[in-house]
Amino acid sequence: FYTWNFKKTSRRFNKRISKTAFILGAPQLKEAGIKIFKKVGDAVTKGEPILELHSNSKVKINYAKAYLKKHKKTYIIK
Repeated sequence: FYTWNFKKTSRRFNKRISKTAFILGAPQLKEAGIKIFKKVGDAVTKGEPILELHSNSKVKINYAKAYLKKHKKTYIIK
């Protein structure tokens, strides 16, 4: 699970999710992808998971986590 501390999901979230899925190996690998628990505009509480990363490679998962962590400020709405 991956989570951030922010009030609402951002519209830019979709762009980052698409890039993250590609990093994980989608669409070439059927095992790769992202399970999303929230939609744009949904309220999110601190510590609540908003997505789950899937891949057959731990290296790809770690790279995807690093990518999301680097861009997490994109999702903060004030």
